[in-house]
Amino acid sequence: MRDIRDELSSFNGGGFSSRFTLNMDVGPTYKEIFLRTNLNNDQLTRITLTLNGDAIVDVDGELLRMLEAYKHAAKGYTAPDGHFKIPLADFTNKSQEGQDLSGLVTLPGDNLVLEIRTAAATAQQTTDSLVPTMQADAVMGISQGRRVLVPRLYSELIPVGATGKNKYRNYPRGPRIRRLHLNGPVTRLEIVRDDLTRFDSDKELQDDLLKREGLTPQSGYFHFDPLMYHFGISDMMQTAAAKNFEINPTVSSAGDFEVLFETLESVAS
Repeated sequence: MRDIRDELSSFNGGGFSSRFTLNMDVGPTYKEIFLRTNLNNDQLTRITLTLNGDAIVDVDGELLRMLEAYKHAAKGYTAPDGHFKIPLADFTNKSQEGQDLSGLVTLPGDNLVLEIRTAAATAQQTTDSLVPTMQADAVMGISQGRRVLVPRLYSELIPVGATGKNKYRNYPRGPRIRRLHLNGPVTRLEIVRDDLTRFDSDKELQDDLLKREGLTPQSGYFHFDPLMYHFGISDMMQTAAAKNFEINPTVSSAGDFEVLFETLESVAS
């Protein structure tokens, strides 16, 4: 076996309207983290994985479940309630090298903290005197002597001031995009780098092609997935540009919307 799966240490803290905190061991290469809880799916309001003070994962529980459904629902899999997966290595890729590329290498002296913030108790939970529980397991690979790449999973708002085509030019240059999940009324998406159109598709065609590759587009989302053919090394979208990099959504109504970014970033030397 190239990887092992093991239960992590117990969380500190916990409760409703509070946080569970876990100082994780360093040394392994973390590939996936699994969370199990007796809370409702929408009660994990923020999940962060912080490496040396930098939140490389910053999402909520509903986003994790959306991502899991997008990648695996077509296989007949639905995550049980209270189960959440934090993907680091990309096990949907075909080659071992492609899967392992985005694993999180941890080194001696690193500070790696997993934190889960929770919502208030529901009336029924209060009646039942429910005590929140949280357990974490992880898939881990061998230790490595050097960290070259860092995976990131986070959401942020894209400003959309008008109906029709909008241009978003503020994305930082350098990270490689694995996927974008745009949660808004996006009817078409164009991506431009150095004045060349690298991607341009309407939602109807994009959804159809994703389904053909065994993926499940989620309601309300436009999924930009350069890894849809499962070649993780060659197909990521490069954002490093000599001139410009633009993410240009066409929308049916104005209003800022959330985008979930799956990226891979080089470590500064």
